[in-house]
Amino acid sequence: MLPFASPAMACPDDDHGGKGHQHHQALFDWTGQDWGQNDEEGQQDGKAHHDGKAHHETKGHHDAKGHHGHGGKGDHKVRTHTVGGPTYVYDPYFKKVVTKVTTEFDGRGTTVRLKASGFPHKYRGKTLGAHVHENKCGLKPAAAGAHYQNPNAEKGAPLRKKEIWLDFKVGKGGKGHATARVPWRVDQKDARSVVIHERVTNPKTGDAGSRLICTDAVFF
Repeated sequence: MLPFASPAMACPDDDHGGKGHQHHQALFDWTGQDWGQNDEEGQQDGKAHHDGKAHHETKGHHDAKGHHGHGGKGDHKVRTHTVGGPTYVYDPYFKKVVTKVTTEFDGRGTTVRLKASGFPHKYRGKTLGAHVHENKCGLKPAAAGAHYQNPNAEKGAPLRKKEIWLDFKVGKGGKGHATARVPWRVDQKDARSVVIHERVTNPKTGDAGSRLICTDAVFF
């Protein structure tokens, strides 16, 4: 039996046909930080709490049922969902990684933020591919399906223009983060997870190698 550290569980198979184990991981409280794309400054750990649910916010009001209200005069209704993870880890080498995926829709576009910590020391300085995927995470790496693509994208548009990529560099302390924004609403029926891969994304093919970690995400 592999010496897994609680609560992280993983399975030795890391290819697309392997199996993983589900995480019930904590959610970071990293509010108030400026997390620019691949910015290694200002990173800090926060205290975590366990509730096993996605968190929803608006800049207006919401009732106890989670329905969202409008903000101030003339404001767009801003909807935000935050999910702590990972949901599944497919390689035991990354069993200590903790993730956080935040999605936001402000009426003009969708923003996705990925934060991760706990990467092994040998991965510091490396860039890993990460993308929004079509399906929820599952026991097998392939369960998340293909990369999400904007169904209204122009024919022949480059992958980078119709998918959501969140490649990030693992920095000091084994932490990494990325932010991506697209000028359209990402429908929840089309996108349901964020997958971290083993290497940087190929700009022509979109390939980034084996799927290491998957975190469910909530869109709009």
